Amino acid sequence: MSGGATAAVDFADIQGLARFGHGRLRAAEFLLLDFAEPEAARAWLCAAPLTTAELSDAPGETWP
Repeated sequence: MSGGATAAVDFADIQGLARFGHGRLRAAEFLLLDFAEPEAARAWLCAAPLTTAELSDAPGETWP
């Protein structure tokens, strides 16, 4: 964007890692998975813990 315009950010759509950095975390691992059973994959994903950027307004210690 140019001209000083800003856009609203939906922090629910952003991973907490991208916004806060999670302290001294020095690495992350991302997996690309292919599931043979889509229903089992949905159940697994629904049970997976997650952190969104909306959970806290505090920028955390790694915020620039």
